[in-house]
Amino acid sequence: MIKTKIRDLKLGARILMEGKYSFLALVTLLMGFFDLGLNYLLEYAFPTADSLFSTILYLVCTVLCNVVYYLLFAGMIRLFLNLCRHRPFLIKDLFSAFSDHPEPVALYSVLQFILQTAFSYSFSWCISRFLNDSPKEWILPLIVLILSTAIVVWLQLSLSLVLFLYCDSPWKSVVQLIRESWSLMKGNKGRMFYLYLSFIGMLLLSVISFGIGLLFVRPYLYTVQTLFYLDLM
Repeated sequence: MIKTKIRDLKLGARILMEGKYSFLALVTLLMGFFDLGLNYLLEYAFPTADSLFSTILYLVCTVLCNVVYYLLFAGMIRLFLNLCRHRPFLIKDLFSAFSDHPEPVALYSVLQFILQTAFSYSFSWCISRFLNDSPKEWILPLIVLILSTAIVVWLQLSLSLVLFLYCDSPWKSVVQLIRESWSLMKGNKGRMFYLYLSFIGMLLLSVISFGIGLLFVRPYLYTVQTLFYLDLM
């Protein structure tokens, strides 16, 4: 199968986005507000405490907030799929996953939460060892850091199409969606990794601009990712 080059996908994305940047920036801004709102809810409505009950309550609320965010993210992907397929795309698309078989997305969000939490603990342990141990004892944490990072990157690339596949087939189980994403990404993980790398410069510039540039870079990235998925399909 002939695969479209990443630069051609990016060109196609710019053509598709022409005249629609303001709307897509608004969508990105809304997603940012939702993310901040969910983090605010966790930070102030359910503060962590020393008791076991408070810790469990905080963990449950974290998982629930993560589920809500992934449902919104799935809706955003549906919006970008509509854009790339020249179909009507509306703000209400963001909430479509809440009423259209949300179970696969909810389960997938829990899986992502487990992966991210495991990597976070692994990363924190490695950093603490680097700060507290002598350089002679850095070999083990360095190996753990490299291996855990490589495994997480590989898994995330393999699962990167799950939500796209869900938007096209919301009735499928999360296991089916994971298997299909895994299969589609065989031989394509390097291309997806290169796609992400090609946006590093723009993302760094967005950070320098106090995040304002993200309102335009993130829609661009999502559009290219969507075209990548449609190219594979």
